Amino acid sequence: QQQHQQQQHQQQHGRHDLRPEGDEPSPAKRPRPDGARERPIRIATGTGGGGEGVGPPAERMSGPGAHAQHVPEEPSSATADLDARARATLGVLRSTYFAHSDVTELAGGLAAPMTHAADGGSASSQVSEGSGDEGLHTAASGSDGACGGGTDNARIKRAFEALVTSYDRIRDQYRVKAAREVIALVSGPPFGMGPDDPQFTLEHARRLGAKTRDKVAEVLRTGQLERVRRAEADPHAAVETVLRSIWGVGGATARRWREMGYTTPEAVAEAVASNSDAALRPTAQQRCGLRHFKDFARRVPRATVAALGEVVRSAAESVVGRGVEVMLLGSYMRGASESGDVDALVLLPPPPNTYAHAPPSALSDILRTLVERGVVEVEENASTKRSPGIGGGGDANGETLHSWSGAGNAPGFGWVRLDIKVYPRNAAPFAITYFCSSMSFNRALRLYAQVHPTALRALDAHMHQFPSNAPRVHKDGSVSAEPEPPNSWKLDDRRLLPVHRKLHNGRPTNEVIWEADDSQAVHCENESAIFEALGLSFVPYAMRDLEKR
Repeated sequence: QQQHQQQQHQQQHGRHDLRPEGDEPSPAKRPRPDGARERPIRIATGTGGGGEGVGPPAERMSGPGAHAQHVPEEPSSATADLDARARATLGVLRSTYFAHSDVTELAGGLAAPMTHAADGGSASSQVSEGSGDEGLHTAASGSDGACGGGTDNARIKRAFEALVTSYDRIRDQYRVKAAREVIALVSGPPFGMGPDDPQFTLEHARRLGAKTRDKVAEVLRTGQLERVRRAEADPHAAVETVLRSIWGVGGATARRWREMGYTTPEAVAEAVASNSDAALRPTAQQRCGLRHFKDFARRVPRATVAALGEVVRSAAESVVGRGVEVMLLGSYMRGASESGDVDALVLLPPPPNTYAHAPPSALSDILRTLVERGVVEVEENASTKRSPGIGGGGDANGETLHSWSGAGNAPGFGWVRLDIKVYPRNAAPFAITYFCSSMSFNRALRLYAQVHPTALRALDAHMHQFPSNAPRVHKDGSVSAEPEPPNSWKLDDRRLLPVHRKLHNGRPTNEVIWEADDSQAVHCENESAIFEALGLSFVPYAMRDLEKR
């Protein structure tokens, strides 16, 4: 009975319950999308002095290269209930992100509400696990999920998937979203790829954007998109796509290098190494990408990710001391067997540790140690990021250096892409939520917090804790006590904060007029508390991709 209660606590609060490590139930279990559960093992040092532990479903290491053995167990009714609630949350976020509710109305009652489909009410679509494909994989009756079928839905899906590829070349994330919305619509209920499934028509596309609707009409009329046909026939596009595969190279640089006569990464790398063409002007990040072009193209096995994580943990502990924790994020946290890079989150111990509120100093000293140990190259090749001060310790501009990206030497494998992020302990739930979710999930969650009625009702409930004279921080840095109350949330990788946004047709926009100061941020001890504060249920990491069904 005690073990069952422990399991219930872990499932309700996620795996990042910030409490003394000695209080953590063992073994702890987390829900999996397939209904089974597995024993998580985490990377973490011992928490001396009663420090708080953050228990991720990652690897607990006893030595370099150690890796977890997952022990599946029979699903319970409690797990099934948590899974259903997580899928309902996904339905709400997907509706917010892709505006599926409009299509539900236009389908004349054929479409079940998205929360129904999210609860498992439809088996018309599913994720093709382990494929690494970020598209949508259908399993409609009478179809093998390929886009080569003869239905209108299949033609629309095939054309818009090619359009996504075209937009990706120029990093046009906004038009990519619109194209993926169409893919999601024609792939999900009530539509599908099968010959007997309802077909998507212009009537269903009425509330899409005008340009997107015109593209749907073009596909229904001709079976293809002229824009895609031209892009596929353009020889320059293929060259720029190859050059953009170099880490740090975007569309503008790829176009400039192509116009200079460079057509392959090898040709650029040779010119940079010999300093024969000063006009190339590569950044430090691009130099690193050129030097390790073939290395970074490899997929990194899970055990190798864990081994490099142990190396980073050892360096962090030697610098910061006991109580520091290192977590492996991204696709590794979501259970992938291999990853494109290694994302390590360093969580600093609470005071009185001298690094508790000094992520910049901690990151600098950890990198210096890794250089001395031959894990990071001596030459500066990092892509560094700054953000508003995290828990103090910022520079003169109130900013904090908290993230580094470069090349890391993984034991027994070689060079891989390595990201190291350093956060204070109180920001851990927000950082973990952000870095362990897909881009689409993060965008949907932030948009939900900004505009969804349920989230705004949760803000109203929070208002009794928000003094009318609480400081308001404006964009120019000035502080005042404005009479207007907050009307929206701001969610990022550090906090959940009440803000006042400019309204358009009664709906909060992206423009923030003022935000509450950090003292008014919502205190969240774990990831589950973030979801609960917004009126949602916790979603396991493996389910956090809105573009996979």
